[in-house]
Amino acid sequence: KGKFNIKTGILSLKGAASPADYQAALRSVTYLNKSPAPVDGVRTIAFQVNDAAGFGTPASKLLRVVGVNTKPILTLIGPDAIYQNRGRALAVAKKLKMTDVDNTRLVSASVSFAGGFQAGDLLSATAKASTGITVSYNTATGLLTLTGNATLKKYLAVLKSLKFTTPVATAAGLRTLN
Repeated sequence: KGKFNIKTGILSLKGAASPADYQAALRSVTYLNKSPAPVDGVRTIAFQVNDAAGFGTPASKLLRVVGVNTKPILTLIGPDAIYQNRGRALAVAKKLKMTDVDNTRLVSASVSFAGGFQAGDLLSATAKASTGITVSYNTATGLLTLTGNATLKKYLAVLKSLKFTTPVATAAGLRTLN
């Protein structure tokens, strides 16, 4: 019968059984780290058995843990935006949520038109100098780029400031942003 102590990291197997049964039980031991951001590095797993004469010499196994970089997730909440006041900027990402389980900082973000881009369409975002984020916009392609090593919170604030505008003369129609 096995019992794992999460505080000490010790798995104890107890009960009267043959050496072959204990060998089979020890061979079935597995390692699982449920953390979405496990700490990279080498773990040493020590196996030790005892009998009436006491504890034997420990046998060790090295286990290398390699974390997986999980991509950040952006979620826009609420209905689609409707742009009616031509020439005036419309906030399009005020209700944006962002999570990243294994990073506290980002180095870039981008917003682009997935469809419907028209000459004259403009995306803008506001980044204070203190954020360390630079905003640039390519008027020919409709690509807005944020760059700079900054916290998720700072990137989120800049992305939430995203606005769309288009001149009065630009054709109406659906615009899709990525």
